[in-house]
Formats: sequence, C-alpha cells, structure tokens
Amino acid sequence: VWIVSNPAELGMTGAVQSTIDELWPKNRYTTHKNSRQYNSLFKTDTGWDIELKSTEQAVKEFRGANVGVIAINEPPPEDIFNECLARTRRGGVVIGAMTSLDDEPWVVDGILEKHDGKDFRVVYGNVEENCRDHTPGGTLAHEQIERILSKFPDDEQEARRAVKPLSLSGRIFKGFDRAV
Repeated sequence: VWIVSNPAELGMTGAVQSTIDELWPKNRYTTHKNSRQYNSLFKTDTGWDIELKSTEQAVKEFRGANVGVIAINEPPPEDIFNECLARTRRGGVVIGAMTSLDDEPWVVDGILEKHDGKDFRVVYGNVEENCRDHTPGGTLAHEQIERILSKFPDDEQEARRAVKPLSLSGRIFKGFDRAV
C-alpha cells in the first residue's frame, strides 16, 4: 500500500500520521523512517507494508514497483498520478480524497471528466458531510464549518459548498448586472 500526500500531511504532526496513531491498532506494526524526517514505512504483523510517499518526491521514485492499493490524499501533480496508475498494472486500486479547487487543474480533465462508473468512479462530498451536527461520522461542529468558510472569498465558498473545482465556479465579471 502506498499513501501519497503532500509533505505537511505526512510529517509527524500531519493528518496522515495523526490518523494512523488514532485508528491503527497499537503493537500491530513497526515503523521505519527510511531516510525521511518522519515514519514513512509501516510493516504490519499481517504481512502488509504501507509506504508514505510525498508529492514532492521525484517522479522517478514512483517508478518500478507493483502496488496493490494506492491511497491519494489531496491532488498530486499529474505525472505522479499517472505513475501511480501504472503501478497497479498487475491489478490494484487507486483511491483518493481531494479538494481540487485550483492547485492541480488537470484533475478536472484528467479525472472528473473521465469518470465512467467502471474504471473511474467519482463520489462527491460537500462540507456538510464533515459536520458532526448533521452527518454521522462528521468531525467538525456546524458552527466551526461556517466560521472556516466565512474566511474564504465568495467563489471559493461556493466551490466548497457546491463540491466543484474553483475553475468551474463564479463569474469572470464579478459585478455583472444583467439589467445594465
């Protein structure tokens, strides 16, 4: 298994490491740093190896291996995504959670427009799905979600609420008035 994410999420205090600490059963795996600043290889007592890979690693570090499961956290650069797809050549699955607003615009044409329900499946989730007041399993209070969203420009708020990339949100002429 590979978990691919940005370096901040992979670091010792990042979301990936925090989630591993919180959810994985204790004393069932060993950790190794493998020349990284953080634990990057987890060997389980069930025979699974889980490797954390950064989107800032050179694309050549994603070549060669056959991988059965690749979990992507946030949109990677397109060349890394394509290498991840190639690693499943012997059978495998790539799953991902992404807020593709504007950092990696290739995601719209490269993934969202390709989903056919067979090879590519896309499941959209909006900010309310992380609301503990409205959704079982949500982690944030509704008040906190609204406070966070209020800090973003209108277009980004709309994109996050409507579950669509920022490139598909808003207008070119913000002050457009049809009456004028």
